[in-house]
Amino acid sequence: MDAIVPIYQKHLTKADLEALTQFYGSPVGQKILNEMPAILSESMEAGGQIGQRMFAAKSAEFDKRVAELIESSTPDKTPIK
Repeated sequence: MDAIVPIYQKHLTKADLEALTQFYGSPVGQKILNEMPAILSESMEAGGQIGQRMFAAKSAEFDKRVAELIESSTPDKTPIK
């Protein structure tokens, strides 16, 4: 508590906390409290899928670029006549 209270005091006023208490005591506030774990879980899953697609695309791009660099640095194997 000693470490956390000053953080809340820095960012929120007593009126803010009273309004939050009133809000979370309301039906909508209770719904938010009940639904927030599912909302966060689904959001994390959606973000993870986006991240996986972005990583796969960048990984394929990187692999292609490495292959191009290897190809361009490999000596020509055409026989000398």
